[in-house]
Amino acid sequence: MKPQRALFLTANAMLVAVAMLCGHCADDRPSQLRCAEPAMKAQGIVVAGSGAAVPLFADLAMRYFEKTGQRVFVPASIGTGGAIRALSDGAIHIGLATRPLKENERQPGVREIPFARTVLAVAVRRDGSARPLDMQTIGRIFSGEMRRWPDGTPAVPLQREPGDSGFAVLAGAEPGLFARIREGREHPGRRFCYSDDEVMDALGQIPGALGIVDEGMVRVMDAPFHLTRLPGARRTLFLLVKGTPTSEVRGFLNWLGSAEVDRRLQDVGYEPMKGNR
Repeated sequence: MKPQRALFLTANAMLVAVAMLCGHCADDRPSQLRCAEPAMKAQGIVVAGSGAAVPLFADLAMRYFEKTGQRVFVPASIGTGGAIRALSDGAIHIGLATRPLKENERQPGVREIPFARTVLAVAVRRDGSARPLDMQTIGRIFSGEMRRWPDGTPAVPLQREPGDSGFAVLAGAEPGLFARIREGREHPGRRFCYSDDEVMDALGQIPGALGIVDEGMVRVMDAPFHLTRLPGARRTLFLLVKGTPTSEVRGFLNWLGSAEVDRRLQDVGYEPMKGNR
């Protein structure tokens, strides 16, 4: 097991164990955080939010623990909206967002800190006849015009829900490709995924699948995919912090702005936004 995944799995195992012990919770917090957050917060810093940011922060959490002995828990994706609610409830210390907050999501005392950005890419598994793709082929597959790979394997385009932040970036940066993707939303061979984790799982499990992912997410997980980068389509990762951080959280935030973290970000396909941290 890769070390960056080990901490992620450890955090999720703790969530499951605590949830089993505490029974049902009558609130509307994200289900991954119900009941579990008091135990996690008592033992370390809790960082949660968009699934596209979870692998990176699981990796950084492991490195911070090795450096300082301070535990940082990174539970499974609760989405940007879930991070906003959990931060408001005091269930987490730091939220992870992959889009700017909407006007109706902004709250007094919540800071939105640009942390890093990465390029969107079209990913296919490194096997069979699939290889890095040209834009024309990508458009033909997503629209449903091209339904099989050259070896006869069905091409399975992975669609996202209309509100996905990555597809919103794509609409502005690659309007031609976005139009072809919209054409294919009714294509019988497409499959809808509702989180970045689901896209990554589908790419790994479904022969002939292709989907749009963050380059940084793929590289930090060392996933076995060919990537066709979309250089004009960049998604920004924001940190959300409410009020005055504790000394432990402030220490972690300071480390996230260090040259050590900048080097790690660059190694796995992220551009540090140093001037904003």
